Amino acid sequence: MTARQMAFPDLETELRTGDPERWLILRFAPRRARAGLLALHVLNLELARIPDRVEEPLAGELRLNWWADALRAALAGRPERHPVLVQLAGLGEAGIAHDFADLESLIEARRAVLGDAFPVDRAALVAHARATSGRLNRLSLQLIEKTMDGIAGSRHADRETAAEDLGTAHGLLRILRGLRAEAARGRVLLPATMRGDVRVRARGLVRGEWPAELRGPIRDIVQEMMRLVSAGRKKAGRVPLALRAPFLLSVPPAHGIAALERAGYDPLRADLSVAPLRLLTRFWWRMLTGP
Repeated sequence: MTARQMAFPDLETELRTGDPERWLILRFAPRRARAGLLALHVLNLELARIPDRVEEPLAGELRLNWWADALRAALAGRPERHPVLVQLAGLGEAGIAHDFADLESLIEARRAVLGDAFPVDRAALVAHARATSGRLNRLSLQLIEKTMDGIAGSRHADRETAAEDLGTAHGLLRILRGLRAEAARGRVLLPATMRGDVRVRARGLVRGEWPAELRGPIRDIVQEMMRLVSAGRKKAGRVPLALRAPFLLSVPPAHGIAALERAGYDPLRADLSVAPLRLLTRFWWRMLTGP
């Protein structure tokens, strides 16, 4: 068994635990593209954890710089002994790896939120979701296109923009899901301009009481998610079956939108998760019918 084969199950576990929806979508990707997609998604998880795991921005800078140097070396065929880097080096050998600048964009997006640098308004929040989850979904589609070159058709700019839109909607959903954990700590993690002058009672949040005055900002985010899902599906057009996996990412946001509407835009009452069997069924339906 090679080093890359030995590393594969470890990456599977990381993705299944850290991003179960993308892990499930991976089952629908072409088999020959899965190892590369797995490495790309776990790289995203590694980068996403850094801002939450460091107390000082400088420590985060050092970790992100390490990843930048390590990725550059891996793409040049000199990977560190980390399963993500070993897999990405293999893509480089096969001539289907992303350029360093593409992967560096994921690093810079995390660098922008180190310390207390949370997005200041709704536009910045959407931009952050686009630079992280949206960008990741575009890169996922591009990797499948490279892997399936000559089978799935040539690259299509609108299709890639559509994948990015759907990934951005999913990124916003993950932010909304995170509000529950923050509320349990007595905190509201929303941009300052969206919170406004609303006085938040920490005890109420801990008890699961979302301030009525903050349902409007949640509605605004939901409306942006609706716009992104609608635009993404429209831009995608007729997607070849081999390329449809990244477009399955429209399913969780669509569920989240409906759940939040039913809950009156209360993120602590809305059930934003989807049962695995139901999610699998919806993924199959989207695979068969298209975005």
